[in-house]
Amino acid sequence: MSCLGNYCIKQMKPSPIIFVSLGPGNPELMTLGCYHQLQQADVIFCPSTANKEGEFTSKAAEIITAVGIETEKLYKFHVPMQRKREAALAAYKECADEIAAMHKKGLKITVAVEGDISIYASTQTIAEYLEDAGLTVEMTAGIPSFIAAAAAMTHPLVMGTGSLIVATDIEQIRHNIERGLQHGSSIVCMKIKSYENEIKEYLSAPGSYECFYYEFLGMGDKEFTTSDKSEIMARSFPYFSSMIIYNPYQSEHNR
Repeated sequence: MSCLGNYCIKQMKPSPIIFVSLGPGNPELMTLGCYHQLQQADVIFCPSTANKEGEFTSKAAEIITAVGIETEKLYKFHVPMQRKREAALAAYKECADEIAAMHKKGLKITVAVEGDISIYASTQTIAEYLEDAGLTVEMTAGIPSFIAAAAAMTHPLVMGTGSLIVATDIEQIRHNIERGLQHGSSIVCMKIKSYENEIKEYLSAPGSYECFYYEFLGMGDKEFTTSDKSEIMARSFPYFSSMIIYNPYQSEHNR
């Protein structure tokens, strides 16, 4: 509070920049907390990527407009999809600078994140840039794709004394499989496009565990799921694909 003579003015604390986790793709799986944050925002930053035809699309923007948020709030920023991260890092830094400039004008800013901000979200880099600049960042939790996948396969991810493992390369998966998956344990295999041949080699081996493959989960007609290993072997994995390898839980009742 600052005072001048007999007059005092209460200084308003700047609003934090909110990172909103939209969930796996189905607008109905967005949490109420995320929806309310989007409603209250002045500007919503949405990542966009280029498809094979060179057209820019934003799944985040599609999810947001599907729940009735005004398109006028949306501010799309392009994220290069390349193995080398230099271009993406430059795009995130530019985005962080734009957010900081708008925030300085007193606007309430949210940044949309597909899935959940805490699980392999590349936009986490933007949050780090903002915090380095001395700005306050808050995050709203969302439903990650593998939680939605567990519901789709109608099988628990983890039960009893089992473990839940999240892996991003074939060596992590092999290590945990060689140790032996306990009953009720699962391995969530993320980013499987980058080791597609190796995961298919594992699935073709005798004695491999049960699995559930999913791509474009929650994305309407593009969604595909299967537990049939022959169907998985025949597919070319897109970027938005993952798999759950699991050892079914055997309860005392079923033994």
